[in-house]
Amino acid sequence: MTTMKISELVAVGMNRNEAAVYLALVESGQATAREITAKTKFHKNIVYDNLNKLADKGLISQVVSDGATLFSLANATALTDYAAQQLAQSQEISSLATSLQKKINAVQARTPRKVSTELFVGVQAIRSFFEKTLSDGDYCVIGAPQASVDIMGTTFWQNYNIKKIERRNTARIVFNESLRAFAKIVADKFTIIRFLPTVAEPLSEIHISDSYVAIIIWTKEPSLTLINDKEAAKGYQEYFELLWSISKK
Repeated sequence: MTTMKISELVAVGMNRNEAAVYLALVESGQATAREITAKTKFHKNIVYDNLNKLADKGLISQVVSDGATLFSLANATALTDYAAQQLAQSQEISSLATSLQKKINAVQARTPRKVSTELFVGVQAIRSFFEKTLSDGDYCVIGAPQASVDIMGTTFWQNYNIKKIERRNTARIVFNESLRAFAKIVADKFTIIRFLPTVAEPLSEIHISDSYVAIIIWTKEPSLTLINDKEAAKGYQEYFELLWSISKK
């Protein structure tokens, strides 16, 4: 019995069905499609489909013996060769995506933007938004409840802060009182934090830059409304200054 896991094979680029069929061959050494079907509990069509995929990738071979088709693993180096190929392809895709992003940014920079409102839902969408803010310069924040830490995790905010410092982006933040302890973790020379003199704990956060306002609702499935408008951003900036003047250290 091998200690190899399906998750390890998935990590080098196989899908889960391919990995299960491949693992069955690792454990059997050599087997017919019928034997693999019995071992994996897959439908025979799924087994044949994934055997063909593995053969196309050069990971298995087949021979006909006494009228029966037997499948076996290719040389062990085939797996490392395949993993290297997947890595090279992944790097190529990443490079292409970076190139396309630059082209999109160039087009957007030449195109006058109308006022627009976008809605994003889910933790991954919130992560993507904050990654974007790192390229947007200085900002202000109103609110930020304890739920924002619970949902995203302290490590996320610490890593975000490190990246922000590397960009030398400054931030002024008016936190809810509940985040006083957390503030000590993320405060630095680029981040000035004050606290609202209230016991209220709204589940909202307002992130303000020069050109947009983001309103985040920190419920179990967080949502973000992004308002792309400089006038709106200016209005919220004035609101922030009012709260800043009555907040406390």
